[in-house]
Amino acid sequence: MVNLKHVQEIQPWFGGRYRLVMRDAAHSQVALSRVQARALRARLRW
Repeated sequence: MVNLKHVQEIQPWFGGRYRLVMRDAAHSQVALSRVQARALRARLRW
């Protein structure tokens, strides 16, 4: 689970996946599976 308020950037990744770059000092990255990416797109109506 990720708090979308802490996401700085959503980057397209290979295979229909996305990578989230977080707003923390280390700019942590979270990889999303295709299923998670689909759910994120639906949530953001994107």
